[in-house]
Amino acid sequence: MIFFFRSIFVQTFLNAFVVYRIGKSKDLSKSWKYTFIIIYILETLMYFAGLFAMHRLPVETVGMIQKISGVWVIFQVYLVALILSFDLIIYLKRYFIFFYRFTKKQIKRARIICFVCINILIWISFILSYHNFTNPVIKNYDFSFNRKTENQTAPVQTYKMLIAADLHLGYIVDKQMLDKYVKLINDQHADIVVIDGDLIDWDLYPLIKTGMQHDLKRIKAPKGVYFIPGNHEYKFDSENKLAWISQSGMTVLKDTIISIDDKLWLIGRDDKDNEKRKPIAELMKGFDTSKPCIMLAHQPANIKEACEYHIPLTICGHTHCGQIFPANLLSSFLYSNPYGMKTKDNCSSCTTSGLGLSGFPLRSGSHCEAIVFEIKIY
Repeated sequence: MIFFFRSIFVQTFLNAFVVYRIGKSKDLSKSWKYTFIIIYILETLMYFAGLFAMHRLPVETVGMIQKISGVWVIFQVYLVALILSFDLIIYLKRYFIFFYRFTKKQIKRARIICFVCINILIWISFILSYHNFTNPVIKNYDFSFNRKTENQTAPVQTYKMLIAADLHLGYIVDKQMLDKYVKLINDQHADIVVIDGDLIDWDLYPLIKTGMQHDLKRIKAPKGVYFIPGNHEYKFDSENKLAWISQSGMTVLKDTIISIDDKLWLIGRDDKDNEKRKPIAELMKGFDTSKPCIMLAHQPANIKEACEYHIPLTICGHTHCGQIFPANLLSSFLYSNPYGMKTKDNCSSCTTSGLGLSGFPLRSGSHCEAIVFEIKIY
């Protein structure tokens, strides 16, 4: 879907639309018009060269092309929205007496100043959004399985569990970023580490080529490092992806329930994009949900079924918290819990915005993050 959007829609339709408007503009000189048109042609050629020669070019070169084209995509969407907004204002000005107080020259000057200022603001937001991507943060939560007695004030057991979803390793989230992620994870000294889906972006090739499996093997946790499949693991060559992940030192929980010291149970829910995943009734058959248990599932669509089985806590990723404005405003309409911690009917859920990102090296309105839960069992 992203390939279609970027290749067909943006790199052809939107680019062609902006080039057409540049050619028709009365505000630009011929030299500026030719300069902008050449830039558009070069960007389009660069993107398609990176797309069709992906496995022939160095991984670093393809990564740079994808980062540039990713920023270009978002800029083009904003630019076209801006152009259409100006078109609407110009169309409506005939209906407002306010505009007749100004000469055509004044209106033209104001339009140029406004257009330039908005573009500067867009690029400032891009710089901040890139910073949000390259400087991930840790968000902390507490959760207690309350089994207190009158004489019991301290928990029987405490676990520190780190969850990192949506790394999307590939060309944009490269080996250098993975090294930063591994350091961030290990610095938390968690008892349990869970990679909650979408570890791989699309293609295994850049991961194998740059030896990212060796970096993943550096992730350490005394009670285990676990992986929950996400939807991207089931796009293109899923069997080899899951095999590669297993070889990277993680235990894959694919519709599996495991026990941590017979005190905490982790329910690893396979992704719904796998048509062969178990029905929830089969997975939970014979399991006593009065035990301290946590469901780990990539997509928040699993929260509802977890609540139906009275699972106290479900942890998800997938949403990226919208990643790019205004998608972050729309995600609340798509999921019951698009981001953060929520409790309803004694059923808690937490959705993380993810440690990495996909498609575009920008994150506006949220940070890349890993979450750490302090789990207390009474």
